[in-house]
Amino acid sequence: MSAVTASLCSALVFVVFVSADQEMITAESGQDVTLTCRAPNNKFIGVEWSRADLGDEYVLLYRNGQYVPYYQHPSFKNRVDLQDRQMKDGDVSLILKDVMINYAGTYKCRVFMAETDSSQLISIISLRVDPPDLEMITAESGQDVTLPCRAPNKKIIVLRWSRADLEPKYMLSYWNGHFDPDLQHPSFMNRVDLQDRQMKDGDLSLILKDVTINDAGTYRCRVFMAETHSWQLISIISLSVVVPPDLQHPSFKNRVDLQHRQKKDGDVSLILKDVTINDAGTYECRVFMAETDLLKLISIISLRVVPPEQKTITAESGQDVTLTCRAPNNNILVLEWSRADLGDDYVLLYRDGHFDPHDQHPSFKNRVDLQDRQMKDGDVSLILKDVTINDTGTYECRVFMGETHLLKLISIISIISLRVVDPPGECVIRGEAASWLLMLVCCMDQLEDVRGRLSRGLLSLPYYVHLLSARCFLWKLTSCSFSHNLH
Repeated sequence: MSAVTASLCSALVFVVFVSADQEMITAESGQDVTLTCRAPNNKFIGVEWSRADLGDEYVLLYRNGQYVPYYQHPSFKNRVDLQDRQMKDGDVSLILKDVMINYAGTYKCRVFMAETDSSQLISIISLRVDPPDLEMITAESGQDVTLPCRAPNKKIIVLRWSRADLEPKYMLSYWNGHFDPDLQHPSFMNRVDLQDRQMKDGDLSLILKDVTINDAGTYRCRVFMAETHSWQLISIISLSVVVPPDLQHPSFKNRVDLQHRQKKDGDVSLILKDVTINDAGTYECRVFMAETDLLKLISIISLRVVPPEQKTITAESGQDVTLTCRAPNNNILVLEWSRADLGDDYVLLYRDGHFDPHDQHPSFKNRVDLQDRQMKDGDVSLILKDVTINDTGTYECRVFMGETHLLKLISIISIISLRVVDPPGECVIRGEAASWLLMLVCCMDQLEDVRGRLSRGLLSLPYYVHLLSARCFLWKLTSCSFSHNLH
């Protein structure tokens, strides 16, 4: 038996158990971790780092100034080292490189004391290794998608891309430079490839072609490392596949988005932009669960959209008035300005870049125009010229957006109540009263004849006073306008 073997046997037989506080360390997959250990003095000739589940093999065994690789577990080969090979001041801390989730466990540090010819337990460290961060990718049905994965080195014997619900088959199995079609799930035949078959710089990214909603799920990229003779999980990717825009209702095109496209913390909230009264309704949110391969109803939301506030405008008779209205964008196919009492006629109808005079109410002929015929920035305001009291009423501005292609989705943009009043200081007499006064004006040319007849004693005085009063009243009406047609 060699001296080294004899010393090892002694180390295994004579063990001194000393109380050691257990330290907890958490690391992320791929990091380098230092497991600290400091012996009370320098009177030791060896260091043992072990983990119970490794059996008779060690994480690291260092004796008489050199490593003993024969007893090292293969998964730690070339991946561990002492922080200080001279073990100055009793420092026998271990550096564990590029940790994997299967490195999680309880590690014990022992030193072999020359004086007692025994091992002494110095420290116990519990290592927890978190898996790689879950990466979220969203793709549209029919697209090609790249699932990224990069290994720490090139010494890869086997690469496997998997999804839990496909087991025991794989999305892709790549062994010693060749694909293994026997282990591939049939749904991925001729649809997957490596981004770089030479796996340069450890690039193991997968290209998934022509994705469908059935491809949604959680994918894992694992490699079997030549150095460690063990499997290592490199990346976890959650793939969501959504329907293409062609299957999206046209009224929501360019108007919806996710609050967080990365769906952080499961947030799949929807942003609905520039709502109209047509958006009112009940909305349901469902997610596709990778574990069950089923859609799950998450929430039901009832949306109520109130119509635009009614504006009130007061104008004087004879003025030009602008009725303001602004659409959300420039993709306007039809613009309608209407008033309920006009029936099927419009104040203004603008279709495909042209006015439509056939459906315009005759009272607005040559009296209305758009403030901007190019409707820049969605400006569809109406100019109403030379208003009269007959223009009083409630006007509605509606647009038909070019993105929807459905006439029923015309949206009310604004509601304006117009009130037309007489200019201040002007006397306007309308209706039947105007008719009687006009008849009186027609008779006043006879007033002088009446006056002469009175002087000759042919008329009584009360009748003359009555006619004189009427003439005085008519003088006061010289500034009045009459709004009544006599037939």
